[in-house]
Amino acid sequence: MGHEWRHKGPVGKDDKRPLNLYEAAGLVSICPDCKTRRIKWITRSGEVISRYEHPDGYSLHGDDRLTTKEWRSSFVVTLFNTAETGVA
Repeated sequence: MGHEWRHKGPVGKDDKRPLNLYEAAGLVSICPDCKTRRIKWITRSGEVISRYEHPDGYSLHGDDRLTTKEWRSSFVVTLFNTAETGVA
C-alpha cells in the first residue's frame, strides 16, 4: 500500500551529497518492509528533494512487472489468507 517510513535522523559522513545540494540538510528514513532507503534533502529555501535507494530485487521489469492494481489485488489475497489462517 506504500512505504512505512521509519526516520533515522540526519545523513552520515559517508552519504553522498548531490552536487547541486551542497548547502542542504539530509534526513534518512528506511522502510522496514522492503528496506528502501530515502534521503530527503532540505535546502535553505525549504525545497525538498527526495532520493531513493532500493535494495537488489526491489522491482520487477518487463513482462514480470505487476501494475499497481495487480500488486494490490495480490497483497489483499495474501493479507486475508493470513488473517483467516492466523499465520503471519
